[in-house]
Amino acid sequence: MSEKRENNMTRLQNQKLKNKQQEVCHSTPKSQRRSVRRKKKKSKRREFYETRLGYFIQHEAPLEYDIIMEVSGGYEPNVDMIEALGYASLNPLFRKSKFRRALIEYRKMGCHTHHPKQADAITEFTYIQRRRKLKNV
Repeated sequence: MSEKRENNMTRLQNQKLKNKQQEVCHSTPKSQRRSVRRKKKKSKRREFYETRLGYFIQHEAPLEYDIIMEVSGGYEPNVDMIEALGYASLNPLFRKSKFRRALIEYRKMGCHTHHPKQADAITEFTYIQRRRKLKNV
């Protein structure tokens, strides 16, 4: 009997200790305890040429980009159509892993991106030079 009594006493003591710890933790009001949370950035719907895939195709394969935009009618192009055009094209751009990663991202997000991809004058010039080299080779 004495053992049961001791066990009950230790249980009571443990409960009292837990209650004291909870009181210490909850001494401040609930409104002050909440941590400051940052708002998540929402991805906005962009034009196709502002997505990573659209930017990539527009600058490295302008002929295929024009075909995609004509077929889609200026709206968000279908991912399967872009993939089929990539397989059918002889352009080496569509064999790159960079294109595959951009295609996977476009498949998940569509035309929704956090930051639009925009080119400045220097990048436009480098893409023009690349296209000229490909034509001469």
